[in-house]
Amino acid sequence: PAVVRKSRGGLLLILKPDAERGLVEVGRVTLPSDAWGLGVTPDGLRAIVTSAWPAVVSVVDINEKKVIASLPVAREPRGLAISGDGKTAYVSHLVGTDLTRIDQLDGVPKVSVQPLPAGRSRATEKVTPTASLGWSLVLSPDGDSLFVPRHAIGAAGANAWWGAPVVDVLDRKSGQPLAPLRRPGSPVNSLGKGELAESAEWWGGPGKIPTVNDELVQPRAVVYRKKADTLLIAGEGRSAVVELNALAPDPALFRGRTLSLP
Repeated sequence: PAVVRKSRGGLLLILKPDAERGLVEVGRVTLPSDAWGLGVTPDGLRAIVTSAWPAVVSVVDINEKKVIASLPVAREPRGLAISGDGKTAYVSHLVGTDLTRIDQLDGVPKVSVQPLPAGRSRATEKVTPTASLGWSLVLSPDGDSLFVPRHAIGAAGANAWWGAPVVDVLDRKSGQPLAPLRRPGSPVNSLGKGELAESAEWWGGPGKIPTVNDELVQPRAVVYRKKADTLLIAGEGRSAVVELNALAPDPALFRGRTLSLP
C-alpha cells in the first residue's frame, strides 16, 4: 500500500543503444497511470502513449523529454497507428465502435472521433453490431487503409449468438468503412425448418454468410505483411496466428493459413 500511494503514475523510458552496456537510459517522462500503447512518429520527434484507465493520450516531445499535450479521449484507449507523414494517429478502444483520431502531431494536436461501424457484412435488419476488444490496429503500406481487428457484438453467422471476430477497414481518403452495408435479402442463415436444420453447422456458400472464424477469437495484435498483402493476426482465444487477405473489403471472410501457437 505504501508503494501504491507513492506512485506517480505511468512512465515513458527513453533508451539508446550502447556498444558496451547494451541499452542505456537517456531520459524518462512521467505519464498518467496505466500507460499502455506506444507509437513514435517516423521522424522520431514525437511519442504518443495511450493510458487506458484514465482514458488519456499523451503526446511527448522526445528531444525535450516532456509531455506537450494530454488529450482526454473515450474509454479504454489501447492501440496506435501513425500515418507515414507523422501528422495523424489513430487510437483503438476496448469499448465501442468509434476510434479516436489525432491530427497535427507536428504542431498543436487536435482530437476528433473517427466513426467506424463494426461487422457491416454481418449486420441484420434488426441489429447493428457494436464492438469490443479493439486491442490493436494497423495501416496499409500506402497509408490509404486502416485495419481494425475486434469483436462485433450482435454480428450474424452460424453459431454467432456471441457475435463474431471481424476486421473492420477504414478508407482514410473518404473517412468511410470499406465494406458495404449488408442489405435486406443479402445472404442469410437459411437452413430450412426442423430440429436438424436448427442445429446443423452452416458453412459458406451461395446465399450464405461464412461461418464465424473461431481462430480470430480475441484478436490481440495485427501486422501488415507487405510481401503478400496479407494481415497476420494473433488470436488470443485460440492461441493462433491467422493470415487474412488484406485486399478484401472484409478480410475476416478471406482466411488463408492458420498457425497454432503454444
